[in-house]
Amino acid sequence: MGLQVPYDVGYSPPAPAVTVTFLSPRDPSLSIVANALLDTGADVSVVPDWLPLRLGLIPLGDTFVAGFDGTSRRLILYDLHLVIGRLTIHYAQVIAAPIAEFILGRNVLNQLDLRLNGPHLVLEIFNA
Repeated sequence: MGLQVPYDVGYSPPAPAVTVTFLSPRDPSLSIVANALLDTGADVSVVPDWLPLRLGLIPLGDTFVAGFDGTSRRLILYDLHLVIGRLTIHYAQVIAAPIAEFILGRNVLNQLDLRLNGPHLVLEIFNA
């Protein structure tokens, strides 16, 4: 059956989000569980800028990222492991940004068999 998750009604309009465990590839005992928004408009996933230090992540390099307003800036790229339900995604690349939210971009979403059931405000992930 997979995973069924109600939309986060803390957003207006309600938004698809899922609980994700973020793990250090070097030390899986270092992890954090957080609610992550799904963003099909984001090329890459984004984590708050405090997370790399907490998980002991090693920078892979940097990349220019353009925001929805057209401004671009250079941000640091990392990889980590993600666990969503019963699915583990190894070495998912993320950028760290000065934001409070966790965002799953297409680099992760394209690995999920998912359905956004907007009329029922339910996210279904069939392979998780």
